[in-house]
Amino acid sequence: MHVKEMHIAFKQYVYKNNTNANLNFKKEVIDWYLNVAYRSMILTKYSPNKKFGIESFEQSERRKQDLDKLVKYTTITDKVSGVHSNGVYFTLPSDFWFAIEEGVKLSFVDNCDGQSKTVDAEEVKVTTHDRYRKSLINSFKKPNQRRAYRIAADGKHEIITGTDITATNYFVAYIKKPLILINDIADYTKSLYNISSSLGMGDFVTTPEVSEHLHEEIVLQAVALVDGRINHEQVQYDERELLKTLK
Repeated sequence: MHVKEMHIAFKQYVYKNNTNANLNFKKEVIDWYLNVAYRSMILTKYSPNKKFGIESFEQSERRKQDLDKLVKYTTITDKVSGVHSNGVYFTLPSDFWFAIEEGVKLSFVDNCDGQSKTVDAEEVKVTTHDRYRKSLINSFKKPNQRRAYRIAADGKHEIITGTDITATNYFVAYIKKPLILINDIADYTKSLYNISSSLGMGDFVTTPEVSEHLHEEIVLQAVALVDGRINHEQVQYDERELLKTLK
């Protein structure tokens, strides 16, 4: 579904649900609601609430297809020293959002035969700073020739290896940040997402990067956002109000 079609559906639903409201949506305002709903939906599909029986990402073929267009793969070799002993930082791609698979190449000298070896880590254990510190107490949980730890930093992942072991590269499959939906891509400078940052035309798209059967769901979630504000506050939606929420 093209964003122009989503705009039409959005207006039809909103006007049907709020016949007495004084509504006057500009294109960039509708774009904003659609994008909020779009990202919220992706978060739900990636990390659902198991309490309500919602399938997690890749739990079924259909769920995998939902976000398949957002999945990317990369192997990173450039690195700098990390903050932990035997830790190195690998800078993530600018469009990285959530990791779904990780792998590390480990290089070391085998104590048995004295030969240099490079192997794939059997486990890349995702952890936090405090949990990693606790793992060092237990010799069976420390990083070794089969296990490395990964801690997230600002736009980077720190890979921590055992003593005399080097992480030579880092493979990650990930869900990328979706491009911003916009009604008129040639008029992207008016986007509310472009006010506080310098974005280019390549940062926008006119069709959601998810399975087509989810497009209607994005529209319905955007309408639900609007209905919540109108029913409880009876406010006029315009750019000034939305800018307040963006600050």
